[in-house]
Amino acid sequence: MIPLSEPSLGPCEAARVQECLAEGWVSAEGPWTGRFETAVAALHGPHMHAAACSSGTAALQLALIALGLRPGELVIVPALSFAATVNPIIHLGAEPVILDVEEDSLGLSPEAVKNWLERETLRRQGAVFERRSGRRVFGLLPVHLYGLPCRIHDLAQLALEYGLTLLEDNAEALGARARGQLTGTFGHASILSFNGNKTITAGGGGMVLSADDGVTARAAYWANQARRPGQPDPDDYGFNFRLSSVQAALGLAQLERLDELLAGRRAQHEAYRAGLASLGLGLLEGQAGDDPSWWLNIARGLGRREMEGLVVDLAARGVQVRRVFRPFDCWPLYSAYARMECRAARHSYENCLALPSSSQLDAIGRAAVLDALATHLAVPLPVETAS
Repeated sequence: MIPLSEPSLGPCEAARVQECLAEGWVSAEGPWTGRFETAVAALHGPHMHAAACSSGTAALQLALIALGLRPGELVIVPALSFAATVNPIIHLGAEPVILDVEEDSLGLSPEAVKNWLERETLRRQGAVFERRSGRRVFGLLPVHLYGLPCRIHDLAQLALEYGLTLLEDNAEALGARARGQLTGTFGHASILSFNGNKTITAGGGGMVLSADDGVTARAAYWANQARRPGQPDPDDYGFNFRLSSVQAALGLAQLERLDELLAGRRAQHEAYRAGLASLGLGLLEGQAGDDPSWWLNIARGLGRREMEGLVVDLAARGVQVRRVFRPFDCWPLYSAYARMECRAARHSYENCLALPSSSQLDAIGRAAVLDALATHLAVPLPVETAS
């Protein structure tokens, strides 16, 4: 089976992990987590700070707590994302406001956000409240989906105009740039994921980043059972969301190879562009002037009829593909949180397909992907594409 996204592991990772084990560090104690935090923060700029944790989902929950989200408040989210984007909001007693995306990036639509804020909210005593519920709007939680930067400049401007908190879900877009600026550096805070299928992995894990060291300090505090450094007893009802030293060592080794791993995924994108064109299909390219990280390459133009049975059929041919995330307004679990009909999200779900995009996928593997797709669509594949 050609997987959708698998880690690239080698001697560098083995050496780092062995070094960590030889020093006797296994749990969250020791210097390795701090080294990993320092390196990730430095990548995003000299003004950034980081707090490691056990997953990207945990990072979102910690960031929301650290930024001051309170029960009953509203957080604007895109209709397309993994469930982990909205679940921490609900766990904290707040409520997601689901709005539509734009089809070029699959990111939260600034126009949808602006229209909702103008029509459905009012300002009172320096805050923004939804008219129908009377609830305070806390902020925006845009997602850089599949490594494609959303229109973060426009969303950041809206957050500034309305006095809203901006938290970037950068779980899938480490290394991406929006008009030259790294994603994850626009908001009050951002999060990363180091799950096994991400561009770099720590075998799991996540991180909160912010230019405000108070935010990351609070995130670290809540991740460590609400205990302060050197204090054995907790001050509050915290969480055990820490990252182990072994995971940090693996993550640090992967981070040292980030340029190589990003280059591999960008190479997949260039190769797929030519191959898909021969099938009459295109790729999501994102916004002009952006430099996506291409965590997953997204084919577009399949059509609803072709999508039916495609995932199962290609799996039978040894190729793992996946439809883009089901829009939240189509899920019974989340549909009550939608504030509009999310037509762009639904159209993308019916027409877009995620393709195998691992950094180390070779020409033979790509040819097998394209051949399986051509066979399903009954489209002859040019000889030069399959070779």
